[in-house]
Amino acid sequence: MKKPRQNQMRKKQKGLTLIELLIAIAIGVFLLLAVTSIFNATRRSFDLQDNLAEMSEVARFSIDTINWHTRMAGYRETGFADGPLTDAITLENGNPDSLSLVYEADVDCNQVASGADGLATVVFTIENDSLMCNGQVMFENVVDMQIFVGLDTGSLRDGVVDKYVSSSIESEDEKTIVDGESDEATVAADDVRALNINLLIRSDSTTLSNVAPTLNNDFWSFTPGNDGRLYQEYSFNIAVRNNI
Repeated sequence: MKKPRQNQMRKKQKGLTLIELLIAIAIGVFLLLAVTSIFNATRRSFDLQDNLAEMSEVARFSIDTINWHTRMAGYRETGFADGPLTDAITLENGNPDSLSLVYEADVDCNQVASGADGLATVVFTIENDSLMCNGQVMFENVVDMQIFVGLDTGSLRDGVVDKYVSSSIESEDEKTIVDGESDEATVAADDVRALNINLLIRSDSTTLSNVAPTLNNDFWSFTPGNDGRLYQEYSFNIAVRNNI
């Protein structure tokens, strides 16, 4: 009797070869890397859009707040016994600038009641990378504020801004109008027709950028540190209504 051949008795081999297993692992790793890359890109895009939206909100509320109080500067009800204000606007030209506004109101920017004279004083400053009003934080991540003074220097005194200068603003009795070349120069408050206000706002996240941007406009240039944040400058003009 013939014995069956050994290869006929052997069962068929099942499973993967080592090469097939390595190929499957390589494909799996490639797909995992692709999915991870897409996830990271989506997350970065979301973080970017979220921070840009937050910066825009900070800018909008900051501009609205400064705008409202600046337009009120010098306001008094008709027939007020003490006459017009002589210190309605005071600007300290520094780095950053600070702006003080006085007008008739029941409360100031922090809802603190005004004094016996019925006047509210509102002082905007930048401290600890925040926009402050009378020492209280209004909005965070506001890094700098630079203010330029719009003057009516024409012979007609028609209330139209003829030029913007970088100057401090003193009380009404200071009558020197300057060209803005000196940081120590001052202008008279009653010559001011408008303010050009520039706010530098940064993102809250520190993982959005690896390049330090340089920001420039007609009046001001700024290069922040390379700290991973986004920076955006917002510039706007405000008419000083009670001086026009």
